[in-house]
Amino acid sequence: MNTIEWKWTEAGADDEGALFELIEAFYMEDQIELRPGPVRTALRALLREPQLGRVFLLKNSSAPGSAPGGYVVVVFWHSLEFGGRVALLDELYLAPAARGRGLAPRTLDMVGDWARREGAVAVRLEVNHHNKRAMEIYLKAGFKDDKRDILTLML
Repeated sequence: MNTIEWKWTEAGADDEGALFELIEAFYMEDQIELRPGPVRTALRALLREPQLGRVFLLKNSSAPGSAPGGYVVVVFWHSLEFGGRVALLDELYLAPAARGRGLAPRTLDMVGDWARREGAVAVRLEVNHHNKRAMEIYLKAGFKDDKRDILTLML
């Protein structure tokens, strides 16, 4: 049996095409409106300005050059409520080929460890109401549902 060895690596500018394919798949699956221009602009900024955050790509280390299995975007802000730098797990997507392998909990651990090393005091995330499976995974990993709604004003 050929076992896939998935490994998270920091994405670079040369990963933009593969990342955008994963972003398109995630947005379609999670019913998020994709605005390609702004998304590409924001992705490029993250890939070249590490002070904003990081993008991680899930690669199959046993088959170099194969399609990536997912991506994670983590960005930062400063919060009075939380007492300092907060990491926002902005996007987490595992492609179907990477699911069911225990990667989600390991990914959340990786994000938490990385954010702590970067000086974050908390990790926050948002999850769509219809994504019950993701909510179960996040709660099991120790995230708390603070019973707040997210409101957005596009500028």
